[in-house]
Amino acid sequence: AEIGETTKKSQIDYEKGNSYPKSNYLELISKVGIDVLFVVTGVKSPSEYELEIIGKHRAEIKALEDQQAFIDKALETANKFRKWSKESEEGLTFSTFVNTFGYQQTDANKMFSALVKIFDVLEEV
Repeated sequence: AEIGETTKKSQIDYEKGNSYPKSNYLELISKVGIDVLFVVTGVKSPSEYELEIIGKHRAEIKALEDQQAFIDKALETANKFRKWSKESEEGLTFSTFVNTFGYQQTDANKMFSALVKIFDVLEEV
């Protein structure tokens, strides 16, 4: 009661479920380490360790999504660059990729490396 700046009667009523605390009470008791989520819902708040694991898992998912987006972009770009190269009779070089084909994005080096690998695989098929 003292921590939450309320009366003993109010505290007892909260614990019996006869009344419910206001947000300022919950804020005050949270400052001394009481798990407000558990008080309100009966579900424990995740520990720091659990939050760390969740954060790492989310980062891994984001990395996989970014990787898949790059793969999709590389396949699409390889198709366009190869088609453009055949039509323009320009070679599949980094110089033509950037200067003539006009790929001007910041990932040009990485993208061209991916295209070379894609073209190598296509030659093997």
